Amino acid sequence: MILLVTRSTYWSRGRIEADAAIIESVQKELQNRGYETELVSENKLCSNRTLFEQDNTPQVVLSMARNKASLLALAALQYNGSTIINPVTAVNLCKTRSRQWFVLKFINKNCLKASVFDSVEQLKNQWNSYPCWVKTDRKAFFVENRDCCPELKGKIVVTEHINGCVVKFYAVGIQIVGWCYVSAANSRFGEISHNDSEHEYAFDLEQLNALVKTVAEKTGLSVFGGDVIVSPSGTLTLIDVNDWPSFSMCRETAAVRIADMVQKECNIAENGKEN
Repeated sequence: MILLVTRSTYWSRGRIEADAAIIESVQKELQNRGYETELVSENKLCSNRTLFEQDNTPQVVLSMARNKASLLALAALQYNGSTIINPVTAVNLCKTRSRQWFVLKFINKNCLKASVFDSVEQLKNQWNSYPCWVKTDRKAFFVENRDCCPELKGKIVVTEHINGCVVKFYAVGIQIVGWCYVSAANSRFGEISHNDSEHEYAFDLEQLNALVKTVAEKTGLSVFGGDVIVSPSGTLTLIDVNDWPSFSMCRETAAVRIADMVQKECNIAENGKEN
């Protein structure tokens, strides 16, 4: 049986319907291929005790979950033998910016100036590069100078502001299934206004493919998306990674690719072969 876990609305800021649509599209594709599936919300995952009985362990779990309790439940299913897509360790890495920034610095070969601080006061005392981006696990703020820093609690990540346009990409495995330039018209929260949305700078698609492969290898993600800044000269800088995005611009293609991945995992488990 293939278990599909939907994302809590808490984590689907501005994307509730789109997040639901991608997981439902994957379920439909799997059912069309003859697989038995079950769809459950992450809020009800922990209370579904039958899933944690050894005889009922799902072969593969496709999960959009992010809540701490849900991730612990997924770890238990993995211990019982389920293949989890995306792995719990990868999701924890991406949903927490104070951890994700280490990956971004590594992938960008330390070209992205970034730091993590315990408080805004510490940020004001130690960060000197403005304008910049101040980020929590759920929000990002463009800060022009030290006096404009928002009042926030807990760990915060600060990254330098890089001039250029934004490109959003979507990937399954190590392959891109879709990408687009982000403009004011298709930006969710208006942050694009601080980037160059009037230009679509050219870049080498092979470099983006290589970047996606590196993200998959270093994070363990199989279903993911992200944002890169493209400079006027075509240099790519990775600024964000998202576990299991909504794939709004390429949902049908993504659903087929994800189903292919599941089919491959099932064939390996049953026959020891990919096909």
